[in-house]
Amino acid sequence: MKTARLVRRESGSILALTSALGLALVVLGVGFFFFVMYMNAQKETKNAIDAGTLNVGRKALDEISVPVTNTSFFDVCKDPPNNSPIPNPTINLRRINRIWAEAMLYKINALAQQAEGQDNNGMTNASNALQSAEQISNQLALRLKNQTDLYPFFTDLAKQNNVRMIGNSATVKEIPGANWQTSTIREVKNSDKVAESNIMLGGSAGNNFLAPHGFTWNADNVTNTQRVPAPANSNGMFFLKGYKELSFGQDSIWQVPFLFEDKPHLVSKTDFNSEKNSAAGWSNPVPNAFSAEGVASEPGKPAEKGMSWMITNPRQTYKAAIPHSFVRLRVEKPKVNWQFVPLAFPVTYFTDTMSGFQPENMSSPPAPAGGPLCATVQAVNVQVGLELIPLLASGVDGMVFGPPSAGTADTYIEKELVSRCNEMITKVGTTVSAADVHSALSNPICTAALISGQSQDFALFSPDGKSLRCMPYIGNVVADADALWLPLISNQTPDGTEKKKGSSIQIPGGVVPFMPTIVPDPFCVQNFALGTGTIEKSLYWQPGTGVNGCLGKVRVQRETNVISIGVCVPII
Repeated sequence: MKTARLVRRESGSILALTSALGLALVVLGVGFFFFVMYMNAQKETKNAIDAGTLNVGRKALDEISVPVTNTSFFDVCKDPPNNSPIPNPTINLRRINRIWAEAMLYKINALAQQAEGQDNNGMTNASNALQSAEQISNQLALRLKNQTDLYPFFTDLAKQNNVRMIGNSATVKEIPGANWQTSTIREVKNSDKVAESNIMLGGSAGNNFLAPHGFTWNADNVTNTQRVPAPANSNGMFFLKGYKELSFGQDSIWQVPFLFEDKPHLVSKTDFNSEKNSAAGWSNPVPNAFSAEGVASEPGKPAEKGMSWMITNPRQTYKAAIPHSFVRLRVEKPKVNWQFVPLAFPVTYFTDTMSGFQPENMSSPPAPAGGPLCATVQAVNVQVGLELIPLLASGVDGMVFGPPSAGTADTYIEKELVSRCNEMITKVGTTVSAADVHSALSNPICTAALISGQSQDFALFSPDGKSLRCMPYIGNVVADADALWLPLISNQTPDGTEKKKGSSIQIPGGVVPFMPTIVPDPFCVQNFALGTGTIEKSLYWQPGTGVNGCLGKVRVQRETNVISIGVCVPII
């Protein structure tokens, strides 16, 4: 009996111990289950809030915009090529740097024409445009800092994320308040460097980034990409610096940094907070980073809160440009200077203008005392304009750049045209050369317009942001099917002043040798007669800032000097 009772007590103890252990395991299992549920709930909430915050940055690039009332900036409110005459007068974070960059080019052109002693209203126009760019930028900065505009972007994506660990009907929404902030992140750890914007420059440091005469780039305003490692397709590209004051004369421009082709991504709270004042000197900087706070909850159940920080990036590079712009060219009808030699050198007595650009026969009035002991000397039925035949084979280009040389003017005008034409180009990585300019000016349509007398005025422009074209004015308008915006501005003129460049150099030619008609003085007889000619060319440049679309005007004046030499001697 004693043994039986002992066995029953031991069995009871084992049963109690087993029950206790089982209960403990159940408690631990339930606890572990709730712990896993809690951890997964946190993870789901964090993922949902991260996704919502990233969406804030992505949507802020395009869906928050402000109006642009200054028509000078309408051409950079859309992506190139933008050939529509219908404007889209709003700007967003993706393209705000384009407005600043266009205003910068206006200022560069104004500084250049001032340095060349040719400013008229250019400096005023450019400074006004910069003030307008700053006002637009300030409005955009305020919109981007208005958290109520950002809430829908957050919830649109955050609510799509699964948070069922909190509850089957749990949802995620924003928590309004001070944790919704913006920042100005450069993402460059080396304090000596500044991140690039998404605006690249044409050319290179070696050719002064194709700037016009009178302006020299400050190398400190430009940088290569600061991405590490640098993407292969960024080789040789130069960008404006972001969150750094870029000075141009008495004015400054600003850029929002976007590392070349970088993705929008999350950043740490430490980096977000430490970079809030990185745009030192910019009174109202446009932000490129956002923080957001949200909560995942279901009625009657514990809620999970979370916060994230991100930097945005459009992953789109633009070229600093004035897309809807052009250069005017004027080919004056050739002049004929009737020159006589009363003493040792030719003197112009009369000046006529040819009727067109084809060779023609012309006569001068009799020139009293046109030669020694000559009562009159007259050039009769002289064929002039022979040099125009080969020049017109290349149209406007031949008339402007064909012989004779105008001293330093030929290379001066060529560089100005190359500079201004590159301001028209919008395709990233594309620049146009002097050869491209000459090719465009050789358009046969322009040749036909000159020969037919239809037009002496022409516009040089880019129809697609990557190539050049020259077309004649019909009346006061230039029309082109690929540049529907051009007729709206082609009547504009440069805001600089005109100045002759180089010096005229005379070379023989222009006429068929002839015999002038000579009337001797009384008691004199003709001794010597010769008719010949020289040609010369004058080039004039009137710079424009481009604020009104006109980047400048080239005017060429060709002249034929018909020299009539008559010498009489007394009758012995």
